[in-house]
Amino acid sequence: MPERKSLTTSLRQDARKLGFSAWLGITILVILLLLAIFGVFFESDDPDTRLSDTGTIAAIGMAIFMILVGMGLMALMFFSSRRGYDEAAERQQDDSQRGE
Repeated sequence: MPERKSLTTSLRQDARKLGFSAWLGITILVILLLLAIFGVFFESDDPDTRLSDTGTIAAIGMAIFMILVGMGLMALMFFSSRRGYDEAAERQQDDSQRGE
């Protein structure tokens, strides 16, 4: 039976294989995330249009939640593709469907 690699070992090896453009993309996304968080805190000086503290916490929490869900779904998609779970199932066609 072949030895299975752990998920953390596999992720470390995948991170080492990333090229410059992948790291550039990750860096840009992290910068955009930080700018969005910064923008939520300093969106307005006018107290009438400013979010309440509860609204600010809710906005930050939802943003983090959406990012985590998106990352989780992408990770599941790549994990499924690598493990071969997405391979097309072969269908058994009867003679009437083949036209024979």
